[in-house]
Amino acid sequence: MSRNSPFPSYLELESALMFSTEGNCDQYLKDVKILPTHKYCRRCNTLLDSELRPLTQFAAGCCWVCPSCKTEQSIRVNSVLEKSRLRTSDFVRLLSCFSEELLPRAAATRCSLAETTIRRMYTIIRTQMTEELSSQPMIGGPGTVVEIDEAKFGKQKYHRGRVVQGSWVLGGIERGSTSCFMKVLPNNKRNALTLLPIIQRHVAPGTTIITDCWKAYRRLPTLGYVHHTVNHSRNFVDPVTGAHTNGVEGSWTHAKRASIRRGGRRSASALGLDLSMFCWMKQKGLIGNKDRARLMFSRDLPRLLNYRKFS
Repeated sequence: MSRNSPFPSYLELESALMFSTEGNCDQYLKDVKILPTHKYCRRCNTLLDSELRPLTQFAAGCCWVCPSCKTEQSIRVNSVLEKSRLRTSDFVRLLSCFSEELLPRAAATRCSLAETTIRRMYTIIRTQMTEELSSQPMIGGPGTVVEIDEAKFGKQKYHRGRVVQGSWVLGGIERGSTSCFMKVLPNNKRNALTLLPIIQRHVAPGTTIITDCWKAYRRLPTLGYVHHTVNHSRNFVDPVTGAHTNGVEGSWTHAKRASIRRGGRRSASALGLDLSMFCWMKQKGLIGNKDRARLMFSRDLPRLLNYRKFS
């Protein structure tokens, strides 16, 4: 096991019996339901058997076989690997790299794969995170407090001073829970026409929303929210109401560090995927968790990549 990591790398796991053969890797991916655990024949609706056939037409070497009509189907149908020719051992290795948050170049070196292959699979996983977040209910609600703020993700001119280039992001954190959202602002604008529709899509009516005094938020009470503000030019905490946005501002720090750690990409689409990954990890309780890589590999990625999501 690596000295600085609680989670062994795939190269250390490779000697273990579980991942010693392609067949074992196939079985592991079926056990965690990344690959289908059962399937029916499309011709005669018979439950198929999974067999290892050396001369099978499929890249995995193992396929579904109908005991009645002998029809063969790939074990990768309706899975994240359906359109990929990656060996399952390479895919397990790639999941380990993703869990350890290795950059694509480092992961390509460890896995002995093309960097473009790593980037493509990383993007697929992050896209699944985005889709899972989009299917979740709105945060907040009556009796809850949501802190909302904007921040700019980018670079400093001449590497000093305030951030002047980059993308504006709107974020919200529900107090007392891990529920959150972070969205790159369209056209890099943070006016009321841009901010308010995003808030309405992600924050339930009746929520108590705390923001700074930016004028774009003034219409929140007319949209069914209880609105408190804190004037950051005077106080970090409002002396009368106790309102503050320290929670969401602290999340900006972690999100920016995570984006820099993953390469500091600055395109809006790449930043959007990074923010989705950060919010997904926050909601799973992985941010700041010393056992993050192990939990992501063994618990959260299998659930995210469950084959039923790809059917």
